[in-house]
Amino acid sequence: MTSADIVRYWRSVELLQPQAAPKLKKRDMTHQSYIHDVSLPNPVMPWDKTSNVLKEPLPKGKV
Repeated sequence: MTSADIVRYWRSVELLQPQAAPKLKKRDMTHQSYIHDVSLPNPVMPWDKTSNVLKEPLPKGKV
């Protein structure tokens, strides 16, 4: 058994036992990071005029 076989085995084990994703929380402040969900039937990109991301004001001192 080679080192590559061992790595391939453990990679397979990790792929078949994924960890749970953290639950989404409401943002406390306006400029905290968040997930911009893009739906497949009606995709709205972050730079689109109808996007909520573009409607948010920039923090002071940011361009």
